Amino acid sequence: MNKIPIARNFIIEKMQYIIDGNNLAGCLKILDGRDFDQNLISILKIYFQKRKNKIILVFDGCCRFGDRYQSGALEIIYAGRHQNRGAADDKIIELIEGYIQKESLTLVTDDLELSERAKLLEIHHRKKIEIIKASLLAKKITYQSNDKTISREEKEINPKIEREINEELLRLWT
Repeated sequence: MNKIPIARNFIIEKMQYIIDGNNLAGCLKILDGRDFDQNLISILKIYFQKRKNKIILVFDGCCRFGDRYQSGALEIIYAGRHQNRGAADDKIIELIEGYIQKESLTLVTDDLELSERAKLLEIHHRKKIEIIKASLLAKKITYQSNDKTISREEKEINPKIEREINEELLRLWT
C-alpha cells in the first residue's frame, strides 16, 4: 500500500480557520498555565505567519458580555459567560453559520459534540466544513517548533503520528 505524503502539509492554504481555543490549549498542555490564552495567541501567530489564512480563535469568556479584538492575522473572541457552559461552542456555531456560504471553513477542535453540531450545519447548508482535530494541529505545531532545534535525521515525522494524521485526513477527504 502506497503512503500518501500529506502529513507534513495537512493545513490547506487560503481557508478560514475557526479554532476552539481552550481545546487547542489543552492539547498543547498549556491550558492550566497563567495567561494560556496569550501564549496560544503567540504560538498561532508564529505558526500561521507565512500562511494567508484568516484565523478566528474562540475562548471561553471571562466576563458576561465577552470580548473581541484583532491581533495581526488573528481575530480573538472571548465568548460571553451565560447560564450555559457551552458559550464558546455556541459562538463557534454562530461563526460557522455566518461564514459557511462565503468561505471555505476549517473547524479545529477535539470536542465531539461541537464537531457533530458543525456536521449538521454542513448537511443543512450543503457546504463542506473541514474538521481537523485540535490534537493533530497541536502535534503539527509542536513538531514545527521543535523543527528548528533538531538535526536533519531527526526531522522525519514519527511513523505512528504520520499514520494517524494520514488516516484522519483520508477520513475527512473521502
